[in-house]
Amino acid sequence: MVGGPRLQGVSSLHELSAGVWLTLSYHAESSILTTLFALLMWPVLYHPLPGAFETPYQTAPLDLGEDTFAPAREDIFEERLEAMSKTKDALEMLRETDERERAKGTWAVGLNWEYAREDLEELVECMGGRALSGICRMLGEEYRHRSSGVPDLMWVPLTISRRLMLTIACGITRSAKRGLSRSKAREIACQRLSE
Repeated sequence: MVGGPRLQGVSSLHELSAGVWLTLSYHAESSILTTLFALLMWPVLYHPLPGAFETPYQTAPLDLGEDTFAPAREDIFEERLEAMSKTKDALEMLRETDERERAKGTWAVGLNWEYAREDLEELVECMGGRALSGICRMLGEEYRHRSSGVPDLMWVPLTISRRLMLTIACGITRSAKRGLSRSKAREIACQRLSE
């Protein structure tokens, strides 16, 4: 992967990658997932809802971290998640928002323009639409509690394809409060591998 913060301080890379040396990785924690969330859920985030935006300078609706965010936008929220569950459609959503907003450098909640569009597209293909839909649902319903504490993301080249690996970096304590728990990460990863 080109650009973005590189993964550092991870122990047993050889062991974690099942004997394959990791050459492409990001030290990203939650920033890749919040970037994907912002790009994929843009129409939901910026849906004109009374009281959600008080100034044109806000990077997020006022209720994003509240339990009212998803229910207040239920129709558009569910519609977007359903469409995104198809990887092809998720890629198109990502490309559409990225093309429109990247050149302007638009500020948006969780969005990090340091990640190259090609890398984000590759992540969408790797993770798959169904897994991304699950992650976006979780962030949309509990952004305040789920947008941080995500394990690091690493690419692991396996034969021709690449797989995404979630891992814990050195020095980070294990916590039940992690935004994307290990069990949820495993569940999402297993769903993708079974597709």
